[in-house]
Amino acid sequence: MGLGMWFGRRDRRADAAPMSHRMRCDLCRKKSERSVDFGQVQDWQLDHAARYPGHRQYTETLTRPWRTERSGTGLEIEVMTVQGDGWYRTGECTLCGRSGVAVSWIGSARAAARFAHLFGCGECVAALRERVARGPGSRVHGTG
Repeated sequence: MGLGMWFGRRDRRADAAPMSHRMRCDLCRKKSERSVDFGQVQDWQLDHAARYPGHRQYTETLTRPWRTERSGTGLEIEVMTVQGDGWYRTGECTLCGRSGVAVSWIGSARAAARFAHLFGCGECVAALRERVARGPGSRVHGTG
C-alpha cells in the first residue's frame, strides 16, 4: 500500500452534500422527509404528536457527508477543525493545560498513528483565532 495513512473527516467542500435531518416516531416508525432545515423536521414531529397524542418519543437521524483522504507519509500533523458545532464540557485545555475549566472541542489532530481530540478554553480559543488572523510567526499566550 505504500507510505501514508488513511483518515476520514467531514466533507466541507463547496460541492459536498449538505448535512440533513430526519425525525422518526419511535412508536409507529413513521418518518419525516429529510431536510437541511431542522425546523421543518421538528415541525413534522410536533404535527405528528398533535395528531397522535400517545406518540411522544422520536429519534433524530443526522446525515453528514464524510470523505476519506490519504496523507503522504504518515508523519505530518493534520489538524481538522469544526466551526460552530464543537462539543462543550468542563475539562482540561489542550493549549494552556488548565483543568476544571469550560472548554470546547476545537478539532482533532492526527500524528503518525495517534489521534487526539483538542479542547480549548475561551481565552486560548480567542488567542488562537487572533494568531491565525495575524498569520505566520505569531504566538498563542503561554506557548513561549
